[in-house]
Formats: sequence, C-alpha cells, structure tokens
Amino acid sequence: MKVSIGLDFGHNYTYIGFVHGVDSSGQKQVQSLVATRYATRGIPTLYWNNGKTELFGADAQRRFKNHPQFGVECIKAKLLEQRLMLGDKEYTPSDIVQRMLTRFLEDAAAMLRESYALSPDVLEVVMTVPVDFDQAQVRVLRSALESVKLSDGTTVEVKSVVQEPVASAVRYLDKHGKADDYLLVFDLGGGTLDVALVKHEPNGDVPFRVIDQDGDRELGGRRWDEVMAGLLGRAFREQMGKPTSAALRRRLKTYAVDAKEQLSEAERVSLEIENEGNYIELSITREQFEEASLDLAEYAVSVIRRITERQKDKKIGSLILTGGGSYMPQIEASIRAAHILPKDTRIRCFHPERAIAEGAAILADAAAQTEKLPGLANIAPHGYGIVETVSQRSDEPLLRIFIRKNDPLPASADGASVMGNLPEERRRRSIYGIYETDVLKESSDPYEKGCYAVIGGIPYTAIYQGREVLTAILTRPSPVPAGTPVKETLTLNESLQLSFEAEDTVNNAGIRRQINIENRRS
Repeated sequence: MKVSIGLDFGHNYTYIGFVHGVDSSGQKQVQSLVATRYATRGIPTLYWNNGKTELFGADAQRRFKNHPQFGVECIKAKLLEQRLMLGDKEYTPSDIVQRMLTRFLEDAAAMLRESYALSPDVLEVVMTVPVDFDQAQVRVLRSALESVKLSDGTTVEVKSVVQEPVASAVRYLDKHGKADDYLLVFDLGGGTLDVALVKHEPNGDVPFRVIDQDGDRELGGRRWDEVMAGLLGRAFREQMGKPTSAALRRRLKTYAVDAKEQLSEAERVSLEIENEGNYIELSITREQFEEASLDLAEYAVSVIRRITERQKDKKIGSLILTGGGSYMPQIEASIRAAHILPKDTRIRCFHPERAIAEGAAILADAAAQTEKLPGLANIAPHGYGIVETVSQRSDEPLLRIFIRKNDPLPASADGASVMGNLPEERRRRSIYGIYETDVLKESSDPYEKGCYAVIGGIPYTAIYQGREVLTAILTRPSPVPAGTPVKETLTLNESLQLSFEAEDTVNNAGIRRQINIENRRS
C-alpha cells in the first residue's frame, strides 16, 4: 500500500507528518511521525560517525557536543560543497543526506506500523525547500530522497517539492483561512529566512496562490546562534581572564543553541560549561542577547517591508510567524515596532516548527486523493535564462531571461538563436550555461544593478547579475552548418524542476536532441 507523508528536512530539526482522519469539525488531523527516542519536538538534523559508530538525531547531537570533528550539522547549508570530512573519512553531502533520510523514514515507517496499523510498500512524499534554494540545492535533496530504500524494501516516491512558506500557508489556511484573504508567511528557519504573500481563494480553481516572495538564504536561526556563541565566549574571557581555545569555541556553538532557546521563555539563562576538566557557569540575559542581535532582527523586518512596498494594493489580513526562530520574542516585537502592516493585521505565531511538515502532509494527502496537488499556484523563486556558445555577439554576451522571478508556475518559454561560423567541434557540441537571476526592475540599461532591459521584445541582463547553476550539453552526430536555426525551450514546473530542450532545424526538419543537464554550483 501507499502512504502519503509531508517532510520538512530542516537545518536544525526535521519533521514528518501525515493526515490520519478528521476531527468533529471536519478539520484534517495531522499526526507527527517523529520517533520519541530522537526528541519530543523534532528530529535534530545531525549526523555523527567516528568510523565505528554511526548516530543520527538526538543520539548524534549528544556526541557532537564533545566530539564535533566526527559530525555534521546544518547539512542543508552545505549541500553544494564538494566533500565533508568527518575525522579522516570523506563524504559527499548527498551521501550524508541520504543516510539521514533513510534512518528518519525507517522510524516513520515503524510508527505507521505500530501506531496506525499501516504497512506501506511505498512512501509518497511531498518535500519542502526554502524559497531561495537554487536548482542545484533542490536537485541534491530530491536525488537523495529518491535514492532512499528502506530495509523492508519500502521505496520512496517524491510527489512534489513545495516551498516552505507555501506549506505553512496551506496548514494555516486549512484551519483558519477566510475567503479572499491575503496571508503573509514569515518563516525564520534554522538556515534561511523565507517570506511569501499567499492569497486564499477557497472557491476558485487555485485555492492557494503565491503572489510574491522574498528572503535571504544566509539569514536563519544559526546567525542568532553565532551571536549567542560570541556572548558566551566574551563572558568566559571576562570571567576566566584568558582567551577561549579552538575546542571550547566549537563547544560553545552547540551550547549557544540551548541558550538561545531557553531565552525565548526566560529572562536569563545560566549554563554550566566544561573546560579543561573544570566547570564554569556562564550567564546571559535576554536583554544582552537582543541588543547584540538587533541588526539581524531589523534586517529580517526589512524583508517584510520589501514585499509590502511591492504589494501596496494588497490588504494583508494575517501575518503568521513560523520556523523555530519565530519563537524568539524579539521577532514579533521588532515587526510590531516597525509599523509596516495595517493596524488590523493579525500577527500569530502559528505552530512555528511543525506548520511546514503539517502543510506538506495536507498537500500529500490531497495529492493521493486526486493524483495531483490541489490547485497550488507556485511562483518562480528566481529568474532563469541562458548564455550559449551559439551566440554570434562579439561583445560581452548578455543573459537572456526566459522565465522571470515570480512568474506563475508552470512556466515555459522559447528562444531562438543561429549557429555561428564556429570551428567544427563547436558546431557539433553546444554548451549552454543556465543561470538564475533575481533582477526585478526594468531599465534601459541591462548592466544597471538589479535591473533588466527589454531589447527586441526579449528581457536581458548582465551575466554578473546571475549565478550559473546548471550546464546543458547538446551533442550532435555531426557538425551542423553555420546559420542553422536553433530553438531553445526552458521549463520550470510546479515542483521546481527545471528542464531544457534544444532543437536544430536542418532542411526545415525539426530534430530534438537529448540534453544532459548537470550541476555547476559547488
């Protein structure tokens, strides 16, 4: 049998949920599939392996505090690294993610059998990713998940990849939504900040429509952890009168997470920390922490401001705070103090850590019933375009934008070029660089920062304003003549999968070649 689940593989914690029944009011009941032996709140997204013992979750977290050289945390921030060293052993990020997901889904399948009498042979998964993830990062996660096979033979089928704020919005609107309500989702996770404006149209063909999105792939809870680690280090130096060692600084990073979380409830936190066989007590107040991290909170608020300024005509009914970072009182206080939302906008801290997985579970359940996602209108997280070797431009080439940032998905666009008078090898094998870009403003100058220019009806921007994320290679049996028209098509589907096709026209006959796409980011 098939069982549909939602998966939020987070920077700090992982959550898994599935829909099991409805309550008396008809609301879907989303159950957690987090094994209690890992944690009561979520599965710590940690992996630890010293060559003799392999540990995951909370077990890995305990060993990591004293032996961090054998573990990896925040793996989502390291997906594009070539290798990771645990002790003297080398791993790829994809390998570690696959190992972690296998263990987490093994436990989820065991809970399905033991608690719900369900024995799946296929797990259908809706996986979530940050808004600002690029194609290379999404591909690493998706590939790792698709390669999971459980010990009893259960396989994994990825039904869709959904942006995290969208999943949060689905969960909130499923429970509290009003017709034609605009909802702003502020998702401060462990590694990224994602903000999305979503419209709820329950009676339309598309109940959940993403209007706008913004964020920062470097601004997450771990930035506040770094601030706390700095405060603990300063407190140690002041108390002991000597500098911190490299080993102590590594341990302080793990203690910082606990201290930050405790200050979400308390005004002061005291930690007993071991150093060179002695134990010292370090104390930090919430006031100290909030003062030291004020610039981070203000920047997070500025991301909301960017969306509200772009969408001035939209009346935002609710702002929901999700992601573990939203537990910090500083976040809601900073948003209210900025006065960037109408006075009657409801601000709610809604299931900060579980909303993403629960929303994904609702989408997975709906997809299982209808064989497709239920009217979810996503938008392109970035613009996408190409620079290719068939260009005849003699000056610096421009990035030709096929899909613009915030275009509704699925999106597809065609382009046309002409094979230049190139050496035979370059007329036999064309290499296309596929770029992401976040330019939003139109200008007469494609080289103006943050802008694109429409030239001959086609949007262009400077290559420096893009990031090369993929390479597509078109290999022909033999060189084509100079002057051969080449048609290119770039497509981004609802699951954020990017595809590229090229077609030569020789003697008015269309020839479609198989394109090999590979990651370029590292």
